[in-house]
Amino acid sequence: MAGVPMAASEVLAKFAIWTAAAILAALAVVVFVQLLDRRIRTTGLLLDKKTRRFSPARLQLLVATIVGAGGYIQLVARTFGPESVQLCHTVTAAPCLPDVPPELLALMGSSHAIYLLRKAYLSLNGGVNGDKP
Repeated sequence: MAGVPMAASEVLAKFAIWTAAAILAALAVVVFVQLLDRRIRTTGLLLDKKTRRFSPARLQLLVATIVGAGGYIQLVARTFGPESVQLCHTVTAAPCLPDVPPELLALMGSSHAIYLLRKAYLSLNGGVNGDKP
């Protein structure tokens, strides 16, 4: 609201939110730069560790993780947007992260289940095309 001064706690809460956002943005930039410089190795990320072949289960797990993280980050951004900070049910009434949506839990749970079931299947059946695991 224009013309109404903010309380000190509101100013502190907004400062904390913007500081946390700046730190996370800086972290994202550092990780991105290190990925480009190849200091963070991604070689073999999508390969099965035992057979050294492409693993569709690893790919779907990676995609589901990225999609789920992106969705939750959007939810957090909407929660902490202007005039929409949710307060936790605590004595201090500090801002808190939103609950994880059931759809995200289902996505992550089913994605990990697919990955683990494929891994178990390959372990029990001697690997891909008769290869030993």
